[in-house]
Amino acid sequence: MNNDAFIAYSPRIIKNESALSQSGIVACLCLEINASALSQPARVYVEALTDQPVSIGRGANNDMAIADIAISRQHIYLIYESERWFIEDSNSLNGCFINQKKIMGKQALTLPCEIHFGRSETILSLSLLELSNQVRINDTVSHDDDRTQIILPLDATHTTSLNTEKPPLHGQQQDSLLTEGEFKQSVNAVKKQYTEQVKANKTAHTTQQSLNADEIQEKLFSKKAAEDAGEYTQILRSMIHKDRKKKSRVYQYSLFFLVLLLSAVVAFAVYQQRILDNARTLALDMFYDIKEMEISLAKLELKLQNDLTQSADGNSIDSQASYEVQKAQQALREAQQAEADIKRKKLQEMQEKYQAYLKKLESIKLSRIKPPLISARRSQSSDYEEQLILDVAIKFGESELELPDEFYNKVHEYIVYWQSSSRLPKAMQHLANKNYAP
Repeated sequence: MNNDAFIAYSPRIIKNESALSQSGIVACLCLEINASALSQPARVYVEALTDQPVSIGRGANNDMAIADIAISRQHIYLIYESERWFIEDSNSLNGCFINQKKIMGKQALTLPCEIHFGRSETILSLSLLELSNQVRINDTVSHDDDRTQIILPLDATHTTSLNTEKPPLHGQQQDSLLTEGEFKQSVNAVKKQYTEQVKANKTAHTTQQSLNADEIQEKLFSKKAAEDAGEYTQILRSMIHKDRKKKSRVYQYSLFFLVLLLSAVVAFAVYQQRILDNARTLALDMFYDIKEMEISLAKLELKLQNDLTQSADGNSIDSQASYEVQKAQQALREAQQAEADIKRKKLQEMQEKYQAYLKKLESIKLSRIKPPLISARRSQSSDYEEQLILDVAIKFGESELELPDEFYNKVHEYIVYWQSSSRLPKAMQHLANKNYAP
């Protein structure tokens, strides 16, 4: 396979030594990739820049993208800091190994070394580039023939060292040396270029990291997986979507349970209201049955009283009435009296049953019922006064179940008005004169 088809590089990767010599880089790392898919090993170089890791993986956004399905989309980072190279595993699925030891987190590299990407046949060899060429700079420090040669080695330390040897310089070698001013200008230019490049690389790396975070979020949480998603990404997506489905299922069950519970509460409330309405209707029917019984009994008693009166008058006027007629009239009166007794007993039973039913209704606290000691009372009125108001209302044929809410208040207003008028003393005097007072 063509190397370019198997490996893709970011612009910071230097692909050959010719480009390396023209770049002016003073410290770099050599990376050599060996794989069965390559026609020949691929060797590239990367500058040692602090705070700008070299990302390697299968994803196209890496500095070195390797088309190997066993390599994770973002497998490892090569980090240069404190004048040393480090390697950090980016939570890859298959891991990475050095000398058959798995890399855990971040650890320093002992160069040269070989890195194995889990089960992949791809091998990455790392080494520091050893450059033999040095830039010699002439710095004249005295007026004699001895010269001090300042050597700027092309190593990873970016430092200048002084060679204190004083070999004689003659001919063309002496002409090729630089003056002190030229040397300082060259050093300052290199430092300035290096500082600007580090700043630019930091900015680019920060932008790349933020974009990578957005891409990772999109790939992990999107509904449809990317076609080039790796095993590690697919496992994470599977875990995330399973967790989402589980939470969604729990939410649906909870919502269903709440709806079911609410429906049950509403149904129970409707059922309870129907029971209360039926109970109230039954209580009203009982009340009016009692009133009909009272009226029927009153009529019967009145008739008995009239018959007794007429019978007494008849006996005084016509003492010669036949014995049979008198006997028949007496039997009729006894039958009517027995009927009246039965009705009184039935009326008493109905009243007791009605009072028991009211107490039963009191236990379920019907807001519309106004029997004694059931509904809330006015604070201005006594229980005795309310009991009297209720008794009078019942005497006039009104059921306590149908008394409106404002009934007690309105009657109380009339009582207060009557007490403040001159009619109360007159009524009390009339009561005393007729001996109606208890």
